[in-house]
Amino acid sequence: MFKLIPTINNLTKINMSTRTAFRTRIDNVPVADGPSGKDVVWATVYFDPDEARLNDLELIRLMMYRVVNRQVGVGELPMHHRYSHCLSVRVGGELPDEDAAYEVAEAMLDYFYGRVKSGEFVVNRTYIFRRQSRDLVSLGPSTSR
Repeated sequence: MFKLIPTINNLTKINMSTRTAFRTRIDNVPVADGPSGKDVVWATVYFDPDEARLNDLELIRLMMYRVVNRQVGVGELPMHHRYSHCLSVRVGGELPDEDAAYEVAEAMLDYFYGRVKSGEFVVNRTYIFRRQSRDLVSLGPSTSR
């Protein structure tokens, strides 16, 4: 049913960044492995940098709320290269309708929530805050006149 990442023992937690969390494959869900292209879109769920300080489960609940309420960007490119405070879900294949990208995002968030709740996965805060700092520097106001 699920392809799980193996752990050394039950006490091992996998420190997953938001970038890699959604690369876990779920059977019967069209998550592409190849590059962006024909029939590949990204569903990007944004959160405020301050919201990254929420505990893992609250952060995932917040993102699930945004997916369910369609507060999600769907496009051809992921946003990881620009914003760390988002999760992008790669959706590939022939999508039956426009809601398919949202349904895949919901399924992936649901799966990730279960893994975090069980203690198997944790969100990599170092990655989020490191990327956030870099983004704030690169996207900050210009001091030149």
